[in-house]
Amino acid sequence: MNKLKSILNIITGLLLCVLSLWATTSNLKFAWLAVIFIGGISILILIRYFIKDDRGKSGDNAKKSLNELMADDGIFTYSEKGFQLKISQTIYQLEWKQVKTMIAYKMDRFASDDICMDVFCDDGINFTISEETPGWYRFVDLSKKHITDIANFWEIEMVTPGNEANLSIVYDRHNRNMGEIEKEYYSS
Repeated sequence: MNKLKSILNIITGLLLCVLSLWATTSNLKFAWLAVIFIGGISILILIRYFIKDDRGKSGDNAKKSLNELMADDGIFTYSEKGFQLKISQTIYQLEWKQVKTMIAYKMDRFASDDICMDVFCDDGINFTISEETPGWYRFVDLSKKHITDIANFWEIEMVTPGNEANLSIVYDRHNRNMGEIEKEYYSS
């Protein structure tokens, strides 16, 4: 969505909010409910388009071609046997054979969804990446080349409409089902 459309959306939301305030003269309960609802939507739109985060710095991912995205190592450094990753000021050198389980899921980000992946490795090294993580596309591509048992259609499952997170097994070294994986990694 371009800036002009964003500004028009915000102005429309604010005008509706003002209209709701004007309606307080006739039906106070309905009007305040409308103010809260429409005002909340307007605030979310403002947050989405005017607070700069990794997506808003310069629109890098939106401007990059597919070839550029596939070549961007991002937060990873790759070698013949694996990759290097920095987690909380610690650099981990991992081989592809150390990856035990990869679980993908969709996160609702108000106006769009974000595909995320939890990666569980040997020695208790775990990390989460998403489409917004620099190097996501290259990591996904290289993992398919180096880990032969990756599920074929996990990406299609992620883009299927729906509001649920839908945990999807991308890879599990021991071919466990989701119940077993959830019990090991997601239960407290």
